[in-house]
Amino acid sequence: MQQMCQGPSGKASFDVQTPMRFDNAYYRNLIARRGLLTSDQTLYGGGGLQDNLVEMYSTDGEAFARDFAKAMVKMGNVPPPKGMPVENV
Repeated sequence: MQQMCQGPSGKASFDVQTPMRFDNAYYRNLIARRGLLTSDQTLYGGGGLQDNLVEMYSTDGEAFARDFAKAMVKMGNVPPPKGMPVENV
């Protein structure tokens, strides 16, 4: 994975098992010590709340999808900083 990221395109799939599907394979890879992002791999295994979430999402794809959708709605409701130009739709 690191070699792919460092190659000419600089791109790599988050997981090689299901690269064209948005699913919970990323969490299974973290548990297998094959995480793409070093920061995520480093955080997993420290015994904190994030470990519980990684383990839950690795086995429960529906929980991952549900929580991801909630997080995206919350992020979409965060207003831009004052003075930042915004696009009016």
